[in-house]
Amino acid sequence: FYLVLDDKSLRIISSYFKMMELMELGVTAIEKLELKRKPFPKMHAIYLTSPSEKNIDLILEDFLYKKPMYGIVHLFFTHEIHKDQM
Repeated sequence: FYLVLDDKSLRIISSYFKMMELMELGVTAIEKLELKRKPFPKMHAIYLTSPSEKNIDLILEDFLYKKPMYGIVHLFFTHEIHKDQM
């Protein structure tokens, strides 16, 4: 699966795991949320980001197109999301 991270989440993951350990857990690639990414509609993706307005907008952009970016998506935030952002 693909791991899509913002800068803050990337620092968190990097402090706990080495790339080899992530690969052993099934991570194919780590992608930065802020950068343009290629679609992989048959792959699973895990988004791990802080729930900022900017990050939520970037996540929503991934689903504006007719073809989905990823097959199955799992969305996790680094801390509680505010009700108005839901």
